[in-house]
Amino acid sequence: MEFKELMVKFAAKYGIGGVECKDGSVGLEFDGIATSFIHDEKTESIQIATEVGEPAFNDNGRFGDMLMRANYLFRSTGGGTFCRNPETGSYYLFKSFPLARLSLDDFCSEVALALQQTEAWRTAMENYLQVLDEADEEASVAPPSLEVFRV
Repeated sequence: MEFKELMVKFAAKYGIGGVECKDGSVGLEFDGIATSFIHDEKTESIQIATEVGEPAFNDNGRFGDMLMRANYLFRSTGGGTFCRNPETGSYYLFKSFPLARLSLDDFCSEVALALQQTEAWRTAMENYLQVLDEADEEASVAPPSLEVFRV
């Protein structure tokens, strides 16, 4: 199936109006998740990029390290790969599928899986950042003086 045909059928199935393929790509938002669909003409594939987000503060790359471990053998990515936009610092889940073997139903399932994975990683990032915040708060509390421990 061709990229434009797939996107038109996808939009029609879910009642999404005004979908335009500009420069081989379509941008949509699902429940607050920015999603890009990109046609790679060289490989005749469709690429899906969903925005996980960016850490709310500088965590010295610790969350990024966790995502890189999740990338290993696609263990925790649903077959996708994490990447980071160097301009914005935002993390994305990226998946690619050959158009020739992709039915509309398979595509819809893959989009749903990508959105579920993205939502799960957004939650993981929020929880991770909360744990880091709590650890930083605990570390900023002055340790008790040694006098407290004298017997």
